[in-house]
Amino acid sequence: MFCSKCNSDNSEENKFCIECGNPLNKNIQTTSREDNVETNIVTSASQHKITTVQWIFISVFVLFVIGSCSDKSDSPSATNSNPSLSRTDKQEICKSYISQLFGRPASIMKASFIKEDSGFFSKISYVRSSDNTTWNNVCHIDGDTILWASIGGDGIVGRWRFEDERKIINGKVTY
Repeated sequence: MFCSKCNSDNSEENKFCIECGNPLNKNIQTTSREDNVETNIVTSASQHKITTVQWIFISVFVLFVIGSCSDKSDSPSATNSNPSLSRTDKQEICKSYISQLFGRPASIMKASFIKEDSGFFSKISYVRSSDNTTWNNVCHIDGDTILWASIGGDGIVGRWRFEDERKIINGKVTY
């Protein structure tokens, strides 16, 4: 009798293959290696059928990979959803954003344009009335995203506050 797994020749009395330990099925008798190879191929093919659930899982996984690798230039976050905003509009948005973050009225905020190359940058300053100190911040608008950083007394920009990053929708900052 030949093993259906490794095709080793085994004695009829054996319950397990002497080479690989595979259980021997005495109901399936094969007389030669060639017969067993054909049986082994059929058995192997039937053991590797993919179920419907597996196909669904594979399909979802493939779609996820394709979606995460695709060009995101069509997504709202990658495009400027505020293309009609003027420089003045953007400065007003920055003033409103900084005033909300610091609990100060927007009317005391002063905006000055810095640059507009990799997004819009504006310096937002205000004087704190309790001690007459001037506070300077920089606001960055890139497409539909706004964030800020402080400007130290030495004029050096501090770290960008990504934890306060917000979206701009229809010219308004979302909170």
